[in-house]
Parts: sequence; C-alpha cells; structure tokens
Amino acid sequence: MSTDSPLLVAALRYATWGWPVFPCSPATKAPLVKSGLKAASLDAAQLRRWWRQWPDAMIGLPLGGESGLFALDFDPREDVDAITGEISSFTYADLKAETEAMIGGPLPTTIASRTPSGGYHIFYAQPADAADAIRNRGNLPAHVDVRGQGGYVIAPPSVRADGVAYRWVAGLSPDDLAPTAAPDALVHLLRASKATAAGKGDTGKASRTAGDRVPDAGEAVRKYALAAMDMELTALSRCGQGGRNSALNVAAVKLGGLVAAGALRETVVRAGLLESARDCGLLADDGEGACLATIESGIRKGRESPRDLGDIERQAADRAARREGYGPSRAARAGRAALAPTASSRAAAGDDAGGDAAVAAASPAPPHPPAFGEDFLTSHQG
Repeated sequence: MSTDSPLLVAALRYATWGWPVFPCSPATKAPLVKSGLKAASLDAAQLRRWWRQWPDAMIGLPLGGESGLFALDFDPREDVDAITGEISSFTYADLKAETEAMIGGPLPTTIASRTPSGGYHIFYAQPADAADAIRNRGNLPAHVDVRGQGGYVIAPPSVRADGVAYRWVAGLSPDDLAPTAAPDALVHLLRASKATAAGKGDTGKASRTAGDRVPDAGEAVRKYALAAMDMELTALSRCGQGGRNSALNVAAVKLGGLVAAGALRETVVRAGLLESARDCGLLADDGEGACLATIESGIRKGRESPRDLGDIERQAADRAARREGYGPSRAARAGRAALAPTASSRAAAGDDAGGDAAVAAASPAPPHPPAFGEDFLTSHQG
C-alpha cells in the first residue's frame, strides 16, 4: 500500500502529463528550492525527495514552454477608494464579461481551478508557435492577470498554511478534458504591447468604463464581424513583399468600419493587425512605429464610414422565424428590398471585409459546449 501523500501523488501525476513541478511554501507561495521555477522537474525520484523533505509543500506549476500552458488569473474582490471610501465590486462574472468584451467573443471551456481567495485560474494551451509563447502580461481588465512564460501558479490540491486548498472545478479538471486552445483574438491581444492593447498613449490596465465596452450588436452580427476580422488578418499574414503596407491599411479601414458599427472592439482590431503585420514580415522591415501609424490612420478612416449591418440582422431574424415555422420576420419582410442585390451592392460586395464566407458564418452554429463559466458559477462559488 502506498504511503505517498496526496500532494506527492498529484505532483507525480502532473509529471506524467509532461507538467514539471516544484515545491512552494504553504505560507508565502514562494519556491522552496534555490533555483525556483527553473528547478521544476519531471523526475519522479527528485519529486519524491522534495516532498519527503517538505511534505506540506504546495505544488508550483511553471507556465509557458515547460508545461505548454498559460493561465488567466481572475481575482474577484472589492476595492475601497482611499479618499472617498467608495467600494467597487469586481465579481467573477463582471471580470469574465469585460474580458470577453475585449476579445469580441466568449472564452471557451477549458480546465480551471479555484483559488483559496475565491478566484479562478483558467488554463489554455500555449499557441503552437512556441517561439513566441504567451508571457506574464497585464493587457486585460483590472484584477485579471496573465500567467505565462517565466511565471507559475499553485496547482491543486495544494493547501495553504491556513488550511484553505486549491481545487479543480468539478467537470473542468485535467481528468475531464484537455487544455483548450485560446481564441485567436485573445492570443493577438496578449502578444501585443500594453500600449497597443490599451490604446495609443495608454500603457495601464484595461479600462472598466462603460464606454470601453462593445455595444450589444447581436449574435449574428458578432459572428459576422469575427469571421470578417479573421479573414482579413489571415490574408494580411500571408501577404508578400511589395504590397504589405497597402494591405495593412486596407484591412485597418475595413475593420475600422466594423469598429464604428459597434461590432468589434478597437483594441482587439489594433492588436490583431499588428500581429498580422509581424507575421508577414512588415513589422520587422518597417518597425512598430510605422505599422502603428498605418493602423491608426486606417482605423480612423474606417470609423468615418460605419458598416451598415442591418442586412445581417434581418437575415438572421428571417432564418430564426423560418426555424420556428412563422415565415419571414416583419423586419426581414420590411427589409426585403434592401436585401435584393443591385448593381451597386454587387460591386461593393467585392470589397467587403469577409464577403460571402463571413455572411455564412453569421448563420446559427450547431450545438456546442457552453462557454466557460456559463453554468458553474452558482454551483461552484462559496
């Protein structure tokens, strides 16, 4: 019969998954070994020596290339203004909603752990191009941190000195599912500089103001806009020499129109354009300053002509009505003339961001697992 402690058993199991670990203090979370996270090991004999020396040690899990993971660290709390005494509450639901507004879509279901403070560590797989791993960043809303290359988190079932434990969320443990790939928009945002992500001249954490949120553009419009952005960024990433700056400008103008329509968040568009400029080599050749100038100019021009997305909404309403057996919706019938192709609309479609494929993407998707956090908040808090 094994006499290994639960902590050692967990550490050994993580090692078999390719997650190197190291011992940390239950009182301070600091590494107990001299080299810190650099000493993290997959060697079972080494792990046994450590946990026999420190049987209550918490399990440190390095992020980045070592484990192939990065984590979003949600830390719900109440902040008290030192001058006015005003209390600002930051719930998990608030922080999640703000993060999703920044990336223009839901956070997909993935493995997640609950921290002793009542927060959550949400783990995603590092992008496949490991040469540019997600690092510790501060691009997300206040009280949402990113733990990546060069950082670590405490893994379950570690127990603090006060007896409060880290634990995997039921149904979202590594035994239940594998770490999910992060959405492209989140990767683009986390790879951008803080100034680029927050807006030119602003290097702080993301704002929490109502003006910083994307208006409710509707599910069909959101899907259309995200598909359009993905197509524009993919095309720009593959652009060859000789037309890259022009392509960057054109993409910025098109996406700027979607920003003006309230369908995309400007910080996400800016970060995605800069990342695609790097992918095609323009950033290395012309420099970040020149690329940002082109991006800002293009978005500004696009904002002058907001995209009219009424057709997308009417088509979605029409499809929904047919599914329910009610025939075309009143809005769809009223807009039928606007939906009929004309010579001018056919010509404009050739220069449309996303084109027919983006319109198809606006169609209702087949059933899928709920986005992370939709149904476990009430049953797993407390």
